[in-house]
Amino acid sequence: MNSEGRGRAVSSFDPEPSVPKRRRSRRSNSEAHASGVERPSTPPFDRIIRLCAQRDRSQHELLERLVRAGYTQEESQSAVDRAAACGLVSDSRFAEAYIRSRVSMGKGRVAIERELQRKFGIDPAPFFEDEGASYGLSEDEQTQRAVAFLLKHEPRCKDVWGGAYRKLIAKGYAPSVASRATREWFESRD
Repeated sequence: MNSEGRGRAVSSFDPEPSVPKRRRSRRSNSEAHASGVERPSTPPFDRIIRLCAQRDRSQHELLERLVRAGYTQEESQSAVDRAAACGLVSDSRFAEAYIRSRVSMGKGRVAIERELQRKFGIDPAPFFEDEGASYGLSEDEQTQRAVAFLLKHEPRCKDVWGGAYRKLIAKGYAPSVASRATREWFESRD
């Protein structure tokens, strides 16, 4: 551009072209923390407060986040224990909210149990002692939800029965529920 900011760009030779600065990736940043080069400036408990202000989190998730941010395992565990002691973090409260949100999304019991165990390190057994009835996860309620799901989202394949069953398994329903719901859905189509 010319000096007034209008018109055609004026070509000029710049022996050192300006190169945009590259941002450090998260990986290199966390590697720098892990190597001890750079320490986080805030105490781990303050980081927990900030993370929990966004949404409820499990103790396992917080511990992983703190260690990844560059805190030592010991100070991270100490901060998580302190947060749990003062009621800021509760795995049971987190799991109950998580189960309710996943049920409202139409997920099945098997998928919810798997996610709690693998992603958040929470044993799902205590939450499903009543077979999940308190969360709407009894076998009858799951079957009704599965049939409603199939009525809304019919499979588009030649093997409709198999497609419906696979859809429900992928959604996280137990094989017995998926089989029963597929049968009920198929009979209601005729």
